[in-house]
Amino acid sequence: MSTIVVGGRPLSEEEHKRQLTRAVIASTVGTAIEWYDFFLYGTVTGLVFAKLFFPKSDPLTSYRRPSLRDRPVLR
Repeated sequence: MSTIVVGGRPLSEEEHKRQLTRAVIASTVGTAIEWYDFFLYGTVTGLVFAKLFFPKSDPLTSYRRPSLRDRPVLR
């Protein structure tokens, strides 16, 4: 059985499994929070920023303008 060394001391198989589980859970939670943040920003961009920055535009056009601004330009 191989030993995994972290921080100068070897980890047992049980400690390694516990650390791996913690890392997977932490990365899953972080990804979920990041996705929620992106979803929330996209929703606010379309609904709130459209009314603030383009009040005289057509509602559909003003809804799409902020999200078009964030897209990369392909030439």
